Amino acid sequence: MSHSTEHFATPVAEVDAAAPDDGLVDETAPDEVDSAYGPSVQGSETTSLDPFTKEYRKEYGRTYHSYGSTEHWGPNDEKAQKQQDLSHHVWTLALKNELFLAPVKEPKNILDVGTGTGIWVIEVAERYLNATVTGIDVSPIQPLLVPINAFFQVDDYNLEWLDESKYNLIHGRELLGTSPSWPAIYQQALKALEPGGWYEQHEPSFSFLSDHGQLPANHPFAKWESLMTDAGEKTGLNFDVGNKIKSRMQAAGFVNVTEYRMQWDIGDWSEDEHRKIVGRWNQERISKGIADFCSRRLINHLSFTAQEVEIFCAHMRSALHDKELHPYHWCWFLLLILLNRQRIERTQAEGSPDMQLNTLGMLTRHKSVLLRTRIRKAGNSKVIHNEVPQQPARLPIPQW
Repeated sequence: MSHSTEHFATPVAEVDAAAPDDGLVDETAPDEVDSAYGPSVQGSETTSLDPFTKEYRKEYGRTYHSYGSTEHWGPNDEKAQKQQDLSHHVWTLALKNELFLAPVKEPKNILDVGTGTGIWVIEVAERYLNATVTGIDVSPIQPLLVPINAFFQVDDYNLEWLDESKYNLIHGRELLGTSPSWPAIYQQALKALEPGGWYEQHEPSFSFLSDHGQLPANHPFAKWESLMTDAGEKTGLNFDVGNKIKSRMQAAGFVNVTEYRMQWDIGDWSEDEHRKIVGRWNQERISKGIADFCSRRLINHLSFTAQEVEIFCAHMRSALHDKELHPYHWCWFLLLILLNRQRIERTQAEGSPDMQLNTLGMLTRHKSVLLRTRIRKAGNSKVIHNEVPQQPARLPIPQW
């Protein structure tokens, strides 16, 4: 669990969808917070954290998480948190105010992995008052006061989970570049779902394209893709995630995966009004977040200097605002329902070499951190297969 002493949770302010602005959070004074809000503490036995979790790593004027098994690319300081909330606004706009696509009628237990600022958890908790909504992240940057049915935990989803048959919805968004073991994560997420529960993941492509066709190799977009691919390979934390989720789930033995792909414009060049609004905000999101996304990887792993990163990001922003280019990228939406869990057909030792490697790569927790953990279980990990009588009907997704 995690709790911040820096600010309080209040409902997100109304924003003008046609005019990007930095002010996405209403910083209401504590005495003005509604009584339906309470501390983001789940269990009094774990209310204290080892100071290590708050002693963030400082690199090139930014701060990064200290807890966890991997080195995430994203900073966690105030500037980064504003960008994360801006990104949440874009996802919500694109889905026409939907927070998830799974047809969960009466959600009871919801888990958000990699919750960041916790804004998704807070809005889901406000919308579904009878649900318990939990967000986990390696950085305790979430608000201190939240809806009474919302909770946050300091936790690393790359480590083995204890939960079994608990959640009817597990949600993840923008997790690219954060895991060395995607099949192992999917295996554990499915184990944590109750029968009839849904796993849902939304991921943006890191490849930026032009509506006019292929770009030359010296274009900033082409250089960006090449550099980020190299950085992902060197760290073992690849950014090319969205278009591989379905095949990775199927390789793990799951067959009932529904996949959607949506084009997100960058800028307001479309004639369609909704695409134009989303594109305008998406341009703002990427422009403000481009340095957050690449700085740590370029400097630490590709020998860039801070000045070289700044120059490269300036070229990227210029390309992102090139109206003649008609830039865009794809976003992926993956849903999986757990229909039946009666058969556990093979153990880790019987799995494919790739699955064995990913499962064996799971790390142990930092035991010095006092928090509510979803810790590893003794014994061999198992590859769970769903018995699926038929593919679920395709779900309606908001169309342009």
